Amino acid sequence: MIANDYSLDRVDDQLITFKDSFTGVNRTQHFVEIRLKLQKLVGDLIKRMPGEQDEINQLRDTERLTKDPAEATQVHALAEKMQSVLTKQKAMTSDLTSFVQSMMDYFPGDQNGDMTGFNDTWSGFAQENKDIKASLRFDGQRDLIRTAESDAGDIAYDIATTHCI
Repeated sequence: MIANDYSLDRVDDQLITFKDSFTGVNRTQHFVEIRLKLQKLVGDLIKRMPGEQDEINQLRDTERLTKDPAEATQVHALAEKMQSVLTKQKAMTSDLTSFVQSMMDYFPGDQNGDMTGFNDTWSGFAQENKDIKASLRFDGQRDLIRTAESDAGDIAYDIATTHCI
């Protein structure tokens, strides 16, 4: 999940940079580079998620194996927090996948003799998606993930210090 946070940090960088693709020179190249980077980052997120779900499932199995009710309660709470993080990361990944797909539907090429490389279709896309971070509620979603991860860390620490001595 930490690797997912790193990937989402890199996605954040690309979404911020995306706004810049509407101005300046080489806008077409800039757009395509951002799209390729986002495709890679989102692909990496998608690849990691099944393994993370397996680890959460193993944690749930541990909950069922313990004979200590207090420990089982803590392990259950930890698994729930981690599941919450993964579920939120999956939702964000789905939204990002849709955004990258919408980027694939637009080619900001020189179809109107425009030397900037942006045609009328691109202008419509630009207006609708310029502040994609706000549209995705990206920062708020990241805050929810950070809070759940922090809570999971606190629970894991309590388990380790209480039951693993």
